[in-house]
Amino acid sequence: VTKGLTRTMQPARAWDCLSSSQVPGNDDLNRNDSGDNELWGEMMQLESSDEEARISLIETERLGLESTPDTPQLQGLCTIGLRTFKSSACRISIVGKAHTWHISQCGTPRVLTQPRNNTVCNHVVTEDSEEVQVFLDIPQSRTLAGTLAAALNTARFWAGAPLIFERNGKRLKLGVLVIADPKPRTSFDEEQKAMLAALARAAVRELEATKAAF
Repeated sequence: VTKGLTRTMQPARAWDCLSSSQVPGNDDLNRNDSGDNELWGEMMQLESSDEEARISLIETERLGLESTPDTPQLQGLCTIGLRTFKSSACRISIVGKAHTWHISQCGTPRVLTQPRNNTVCNHVVTEDSEEVQVFLDIPQSRTLAGTLAAALNTARFWAGAPLIFERNGKRLKLGVLVIADPKPRTSFDEEQKAMLAALARAAVRELEATKAAF
């Protein structure tokens, strides 16, 4: 068991909310990832060791899709991310108790909300690290193997920097600033990670300022 995480077993029915064209077929359900483990079976929902405090802060400060306005400043940060990293999409996302809300975004595809377990963002907020998480080619990732996030994600390349809010001496990862692309990449160096982390810090400052104004 990874340090700092708890695992809650639940049936793999997260696709109940998807359209029929997105529901995996029987071949997908029976497909083996490593030859001895079923890809689907039962899904594990990972939770951060600070999950209770994380969700409480999101709910207290109402950092949800309907209560957090998209601002020109947030849009500007997404545009910078899109152009700097030459990606097809850039999103500023909050990971709630059951859903991931994309507060601001540029590029395609545009999605407002998704079930939390269907997103790679969930991995970032539950990982016991504040580092930028990079997946050069999601289908080839052992970390995401067997998860709905890997099976349903249209991106091949994905990189995300956590949105870290400081409260009462704790550093809580409430969401992720994401760049993604349908084509895999061969590298994403330390300088690029630092730039993505800087954008995430700017997004946190803007979200804090936005909430203070409302």
